[in-house]
Amino acid sequence: MEAVRAIRMAGFRVAIDDFGVGYTSIQQHMQESLAAIVAFCHAQGKRVNAEGVGTLEKQSALLQAGCDLFQGYLISPPRSVATLAEWVAIRNHTPADLNLEPQKLALR
Repeated sequence: MEAVRAIRMAGFRVAIDDFGVGYTSIQQHMQESLAAIVAFCHAQGKRVNAEGVGTLEKQSALLQAGCDLFQGYLISPPRSVATLAEWVAIRNHTPADLNLEPQKLALR
């Protein structure tokens, strides 16, 4: 923990990546354990970003546990910069705001 504190004092942010991969996979944890981990992170003043969210069931479990952010194929597959800008605009506005035809939205 001292090394993490020193890194943070130097102005860096620390993230635990791939925590849910392999043996410690979310599917192998009980919901209570997941909620306890998220609560611990929140108690430390951290936001919890769930990575690899590919199904509604996984997102639901993570929402119930209190996760703050989600990333994965359920949210969006990888995109080019050009299509990412369009995706963000569509997610943040209604079709009327964008002046897009409904057929164009249905194709995205």
